[in-house]
Amino acid sequence: MLPSVMVVFAILSCTRGKNPAVQVTLTDKWLQYVKHVGAGWIQDKLEHITFPDISGDVDILIGHVYYTLSGIRITKCDLPEPVLEFFQSTGLKTSIVGLNAALVGNWRTSFGIIHDGGSFDMAIFSVSLTSMVQLGRDPDGHLSITSIGCEPQVGNVAIQFHGGASFIFQPFVDHFKGKIVSVIQSN
Repeated sequence: MLPSVMVVFAILSCTRGKNPAVQVTLTDKWLQYVKHVGAGWIQDKLEHITFPDISGDVDILIGHVYYTLSGIRITKCDLPEPVLEFFQSTGLKTSIVGLNAALVGNWRTSFGIIHDGGSFDMAIFSVSLTSMVQLGRDPDGHLSITSIGCEPQVGNVAIQFHGGASFIFQPFVDHFKGKIVSVIQSN
């Protein structure tokens, strides 16, 4: 009992002072644990996210077709275990390579007085994502985390439209894959 009491008093005496705190040392073992647990947590959360609407227009030589993709949500995601690295001068770098996802949503188009809509299935392949966060302290000495960079890259996209006049424009989707990829990467 006496050793336990001495340990408690030793800890209490260390936490008193002008700026009481607990100091944590980031080890490689801890980073490996965090990435393993974090990957599972992210996998669970991704299937409950609804993405913001994506709108734009496509020039078809006789005018512009305006489109909106809405209600976009992930139905399946193959999330590989991320690589997590600590850089003392910068912070944490997280990299994910080879992410694949299946999404569903709704589409609407308008061309003058013609309006149409339906649903779509989308598959996104070979996504790579690198994120860098800086660890520091705010003016009060508390931990601060600042995002200093995020670089997504999408390998390929496949999209299948259903309903309305989708049979008319489905054959042309391959011509706009580059635009679809750039919209995904910018969001």
